[in-house]
Amino acid sequence: MAKTVVYESGASMHMSLTQDWFLSLRTIPSKPIKATDNMVFHANAMGDMCISIPNGEKTSHIILKDGLYCPDLMFMLVSLSHCPLARYSALLKNQQCHIHDTQGITVRQIPSPVVFTR
Repeated sequence: MAKTVVYESGASMHMSLTQDWFLSLRTIPSKPIKATDNMVFHANAMGDMCISIPNGEKTSHIILKDGLYCPDLMFMLVSLSHCPLARYSALLKNQQCHIHDTQGITVRQIPSPVVFTR
């Protein structure tokens, strides 16, 4: 089954519905999160996530700090505004999202809208 990953420039946190993507996970008090469509879902744990990003014939692995575990979420959400905190940068240009590592190497180019499935 494919899991949908959404790259969002306005998201305040990384979020995942899949526990397996977390390297570490600690329980937190249930935190309600209101989506842009006014739907409310809850985060009940937080931790560092490791995601695999296909990039042509290669795959890059990125660690995202302090992601929320939200079992009711319908997709994984990568907050582009928090990528620099994980020592990655995102550039929206030419209707694509370019994610670069600390050496400036492009680890992923995602066409707009910034959604892909794995």
